[in-house]
Parts: sequence; structure tokens; C-alpha cells
Amino acid sequence: MAVPTDEELAASAIRGDARAMETLVTRFLKPVHAVCRRIVREPALAEDASQETFMAAFRKLESYRPDRRFAPWIFTIAARVSYNLIRTRQRSRRHEEEVPIPSVNDPASGPLEMRESLASLKAAMVDLPERDSVALYMRFKQDLTNDEIAEALNLPHGTVRVLLCRALAKLHARLDRELIQ
Repeated sequence: MAVPTDEELAASAIRGDARAMETLVTRFLKPVHAVCRRIVREPALAEDASQETFMAAFRKLESYRPDRRFAPWIFTIAARVSYNLIRTRQRSRRHEEEVPIPSVNDPASGPLEMRESLASLKAAMVDLPERDSVALYMRFKQDLTNDEIAEALNLPHGTVRVLLCRALAKLHARLDRELIQ
């Protein structure tokens, strides 16, 4: 039996299939959380954003068009929920906290140089503006097209192309500086 696509599952979920919705949540839990984490940059808030994303997706499932890819649709919701949480939080707190650099999750495997490179890359990603980091994640980790990223972030296609090029240039420059030091 063939594994149903995300779009087929979404169409089934629209028709009331709870298992299809459950499968979509399982498939997209980590990617949605990663998008939220890159935007809000705080683990607890990213959890809240992820949960709210799936609740909003369930409420808005009727608005999903099965002739389009599901991933950009759910990532659009994740981005909007995350930005709304940030705005709400900024209004209530009116001060910013420092963003911790995430630790490398794989402490014992792989050569030391690879772990150091991964740590450098993660640190460089954290230092990027959130929109750059999210766009890079969507492009290279989730394999979305520039058009799908533009749709998810509500940006023009050309802006996404420039955003990705500049973000890659910033990462390249940062990592080159670290190699020289």
C-alpha cells in the first residue's frame, strides 16, 4: 500500500478523518517546531507556538486547498502564530533577553572538527536575523521552493531570492572569519 501524500492526508482530514490529521501532526511536528523555534528563539515559546499552530491549522483546515502543497500552508500558519506570539510578548514585557546559542545535540558522534563546524554553523544561524534563518531553514532543511517560501512568509518571490542570497553570504562571511581566527 502506498504511503499517502501530505495533500491526500489533508483532503482526508477535511472530510473528517481524525487519523489523517493525526498523521499530519506526526509528520510535521518537528518541522513546525523548528520554524517556530527559529522565529521566537526561545524553547518554551516555540512549544507554545507549535501547539497553537496545529490548533489553528485544525480550525482553518477547511481553507486548505488540496491542489497546493501542504507544507507551505502549515509553515505559513507557524510563521504567523510565532510572529503574533512575539508581538504579544513584546507588548507585555518591553525588554529583550539575550538569545542563548544552542548546544550541539550530538556530543559524542563524529570527528571533533565536524562537531565544531556544526556548532559554528548553529551559532552563525542564531546570529542571523530571524527572517533569514527561517528562509534558510525552509529552503535547505524543508526543501521548499522559493515560491513556497514566499507564500509562507508573505513576501514577494524576488525578495525571497535576495533574502536567501544575502543570508548565505552572511553565513559564508561569518564562517570564513572564524576559520581565519
